[in-house]
Amino acid sequence: MATTPSGRLATLKAVDVRSVPSGGSPADGANWQRKVEIGPELRVQPAVRGDTIEFSATATLRVFEGVRPVGDAVAASEFTSHEFYFGGNTKSGETLFLPSKSTAQKKRVTLVVTFTKV
Repeated sequence: MATTPSGRLATLKAVDVRSVPSGGSPADGANWQRKVEIGPELRVQPAVRGDTIEFSATATLRVFEGVRPVGDAVAASEFTSHEFYFGGNTKSGETLFLPSKSTAQKKRVTLVVTFTKV
């Protein structure tokens, strides 16, 4: 749970870092691995208007799918991302369910958000 003043942008992240192959080799040290953030991130700008909360938000979920060889000296790291752009009005304490329409890698994502006036 996070609290942000009315009209201010808030960013909430629960990310992990995944190392993926890059150019060079371990002996070179430089550019051997790149760090990529995975996990959910929510950016929301709420505004309290009487009994309602107006909001504009973006949610992104990045998932690591795996590393696969694509040649003798080349590897590809694959990630999938779901992005939700949403906004509107809600009552304090009301829960919003935002299901994805499409599936990626046979996975469906549902974002659950509750805004509470403090």
